[in-house]
Amino acid sequence: METDAPATCLVILATDENYAAPCGVTMESLLQNTSAPSAVHFAIFGRDLPSATREKLERIAQSHGATIDVRDATVDRFQGLPLFGVESLDTYTRLYAPDEIDGFDEAIYLDCDILLEKDILELRGVDLEGSIAAAVPQGPTPFVDEFNNIHGFSEGDKYFNAGVMLIDVDKWSSRNVGDSAINWISETDRESIIYNDQD
Repeated sequence: METDAPATCLVILATDENYAAPCGVTMESLLQNTSAPSAVHFAIFGRDLPSATREKLERIAQSHGATIDVRDATVDRFQGLPLFGVESLDTYTRLYAPDEIDGFDEAIYLDCDILLEKDILELRGVDLEGSIAAAVPQGPTPFVDEFNNIHGFSEGDKYFNAGVMLIDVDKWSSRNVGDSAINWISETDRESIIYNDQD
């Protein structure tokens, strides 16, 4: 009996040459722990990546039967924004990456320093219940209350880690998440953005 091929799972990563090796490890760990590597499509947003680095990332995907598209990341629009000690504007790429993807209803964004031990495909089709994205809320720690107090949020407002997100691509784009986030960063006192790119 024939079964339908699994729908392609879009995974977005953003890197520069400094994080290319960890990005490759993230890809490899994802592919080794998924039940259907051929269902995975990587969209890699890489700024100034040498050809040799691009080829290495492509080989990782292709050796498992996954597909990959290494794109040039545009960071000019981020000039003047704080770097938070990471010394790379690539951290902002996640904000606009979903806008530049065609043909996918959902995407999984991963920071390129993550080691995956479970099947990424389990996240596909998770009901977002009308939300723009799903992420893991930060557990009870003192800095969440401090963050909410500084920025005028309610005590019960959630703070999440932006390193792993399941994104509704259409909602992300139609609600201008990228522009909204960049405007907030531009208009907020730099001293109060105390938790770096996670704010």
